[in-house]
Amino acid sequence: LAPMLNVALAPALFRRDYAGAQSIIDDLLRDAQGSLVYVVILDERGRVFSKGGGVDADSLPRISAQPNASEVLFNGALPLHIAAQQVGELRYGLSFEALFDARAELLRQGLLIALLGLVLTILGLSAAGYWLTRHMNKLMQASQAIAAGHYDVKADVGSIDEIGRLARYFNEMGTAISSH
Repeated sequence: LAPMLNVALAPALFRRDYAGAQSIIDDLLRDAQGSLVYVVILDERGRVFSKGGGVDADSLPRISAQPNASEVLFNGALPLHIAAQQVGELRYGLSFEALFDARAELLRQGLLIALLGLVLTILGLSAAGYWLTRHMNKLMQASQAIAAGHYDVKADVGSIDEIGRLARYFNEMGTAISSH
């Protein structure tokens, strides 16, 4: 944004077009939707030329060296040039509150999605485990009955997979034992 702001504000400052500079500042503050707290244009002597937002132009905050993750407000400065000549400076306060709020909301949503994924995984694995072992209980009950001497008990497993074949062989074994 620095080149665009320079192109928009430096000519207004150079021409001493206060209304034009103020209009640009008002548009910046409105379009920033609260992330831009203040904007101040200083002339080449450091005097306030135009300002907007919540700041005391007589005692501007110190310029921040770089954004800090623990601070909500970043106080920045941008030199305004026409060609190689500096005609002033743009001071601004950039609020990270919306960014911090968005990060916290994203974290909450991520945790919710992870929790939902975990619950769905557990339910899916439980259903798959039940589906894969649903006939094992019948086969186990039949084997216990045959072990107790009840050779006429049949393992009624209606599947054609490995468990179904095992149940058929088990039933054939019980029939063979009971016929001897």
